Amino acid sequence: MTVELQEFCDQAVESTWSQPYFMYYGGADRETDAFTFSRTRDSDILDISNFDVIYQDLEKRFPDDVWIERASHFLCGWVDYVVVRMLDGSGEPTEAASAVLEWGDTLEQYPVADDSAYSEAEYDAKLETLKWSFGCNFDEAGDVLEWMHNNGTPGEDDFGDDFWPEQSDVDLALLDLGLRMSCRDCGDVLEPDEVTERRGVCRLCTYGYRIKSWFRGFQYRLKTESFLRQRARFGITRY
Repeated sequence: MTVELQEFCDQAVESTWSQPYFMYYGGADRETDAFTFSRTRDSDILDISNFDVIYQDLEKRFPDDVWIERASHFLCGWVDYVVVRMLDGSGEPTEAASAVLEWGDTLEQYPVADDSAYSEAEYDAKLETLKWSFGCNFDEAGDVLEWMHNNGTPGEDDFGDDFWPEQSDVDLALLDLGLRMSCRDCGDVLEPDEVTERRGVCRLCTYGYRIKSWFRGFQYRLKTESFLRQRARFGITRY
C-alpha cells in the first residue's frame, strides 16, 4: 500500500458523499464506498465504451466490491456510476481501489480503454443512425455502410458521434444494392410499403393522381345536363 493510493481512496470516498444537494438511499457504505466512473444519457460513444470496458474488467476481477447504480439528475436525466468499495473495514485500500487508480492513470496516458471495443461501438452507432434516421432496417444498414465505405461516400469515415450522411447518398446505396425501387413517375426512392400497396408510385405522386382524378370528375360533373340547367337558370355562361 502506498501513500498515494491511501490518499486517493480517502479523497474518492469523501468527495462522493460531500457533494452539495446529494441525496442517496441505496446500499453503498458512506465510510468505504465511492462513485467512480460514470456515464449519462448525453455521453459520447467514447465515454460509453470506456465505461463498459472498465466496469466489465473491474466486475470480473472484484465481483464483491464493484457494481453499478443509477441516480437521477436534473440536467441529463440520469447518471450511471461504477460504485467501488475503496476501503476495507480497517480503512485500508482494497485491490479494487488499486485497479481504479490504475485505470485512471491509463486513461490519462491514452483516452481509449479498448480500441477494439471503441471501434465496435462506433460501428454500432452508425448502424443505429441509419436505422432510426434514414429508414434502413438493421440488416440493410450494414450493407449500406459497407457500400458507402467501398464507394468512398463523403462522411462515411466520420466518428460515430458525427456520422450523418446525405439522404441522397443513402438512397443511392439502397438503389444500387437492389434494396429499394424508385418511383416510376418522379424517381424518388420508395418505402417498402409503397412498392406493394401503391404499385411502384410514391405517396406524393399517388396524392397527385387522386387530385387529378377528382378534378377531372368535377369538370365532368360541371358538363352534365343537370348542371347545365342550373347554370342556365342562374345565368352562368362560363366555367
